Amino acid sequence: LFHFGIMSSRMHMAWVKPFCGRLKSDFRYSKDIVYNNFPWPEAASEPQWATAEKAAKAVLDARAQFLDATLADLYDPTTMPPVLAKAHADLDRAVDRCYRKEPFPHDLARVEQQIAHQREMASRLQRARDEAQATLAELGSHIHDDQQKLDALREAVADAEPRLELLQEGDLARQDALRDAETK
Repeated sequence: LFHFGIMSSRMHMAWVKPFCGRLKSDFRYSKDIVYNNFPWPEAASEPQWATAEKAAKAVLDARAQFLDATLADLYDPTTMPPVLAKAHADLDRAVDRCYRKEPFPHDLARVEQQIAHQREMASRLQRARDEAQATLAELGSHIHDDQQKLDALREAVADAEPRLELLQEGDLARQDALRDAETK
């Protein structure tokens, strides 16, 4: 219901108008341009979320009172039922509060706030990417150092192998000599 409420709100419509394409006078809603770039209210508290859900439910309940009407009939500005208009006004207030405490004076303020929010998100993502790249570079350096240590250990083991074989051969020869001495 929360997502339905956001998508049905004036906040979302304020975003749709400048970013959607048009086919005649109808919007051409693109998931890539409009939906995926829409800044959802990340910091909405549980009470704000619940209020928006309750308001979204009220919109659906208001629509349910007019089962014979089409959406075009219900949303005609000249014939919109007052109960539906009130439900949408309540939804718009609830959604606006998910973004900030004070009301928005107009749709341009909504879009400006959303763009500022999007820029902040992009900035955070840029910082996260930069930190991840620095961490990867540091890990790469450690891996390089560790690889050099591993290579040195392998070389030491390879150098020790012939000596170990000689020592083992010497041990076997000594054991044979001790056995021979014991049997005499």
